Formats: sequence, C-alpha cells, structure tokens
Amino acid sequence: TGDGVLTALQLATVLVDKQQPLSRLAASFIRYPQVLVNCRVKASAGWEKNVRISQAMADVEKKLADSGRLLVRPSGTEPLIRVMLEGPNEGELHMMASELAEVIKGEMA
Repeated sequence: TGDGVLTALQLATVLVDKQQPLSRLAASFIRYPQVLVNCRVKASAGWEKNVRISQAMADVEKKLADSGRLLVRPSGTEPLIRVMLEGPNEGELHMMASELAEVIKGEMA
C-alpha cells in the first residue's frame, strides 16, 4: 500500500529538518499502552451513522482530550467492530473501551 515507504520518507524529512540523529529523537518518544476490544456484531454496515455509537465515541474522545487516541473500525474479514484506545492510563482505557464496546454491541446486535 505504500504506507511504509511514506512513513520512511516522512521520518527522513524530520531527521533532516531537526538535524538530529534518530536515537535522540526516539529518546523523547513516550510509549502509551494500547487497549483493543473486538465487538462481535451481526453486520458492521451502518455503525458509523449510528447516533448512540457516535455520541459514545465523542464522549471517549472528550475524556482522552489531547492525551490519547481512539480508533473504531470494522474488521475486513470477520463480523467485528474493533475498538482501539491509546493513552497514559491503562485502567481508564480498559474502562472506556469496555463501555464503548457495550454501546456498539447493544446497537449492532
């Protein structure tokens, strides 16, 4: 798909712009925990237009603010909707992912 090539080019651009070795730039990288929950559904079509799911996602994004990220997407091979959260507090991530997963399951069952 070219994602790796694009990422490598963007990284090379940053290295040239910053005039620093990758080891120095990597030292400032903060690794956050990641939580993934798979929601088994009958069919994933239409999930992104569901008002309750959209509101639950907005609530999670508001809680995360600028300290993390949320990714919700359907599986390409199974009847699943995947909920992935990253942020500084793993316990809170698990709680938010579980709550969002319950909304998705309730709406898409």
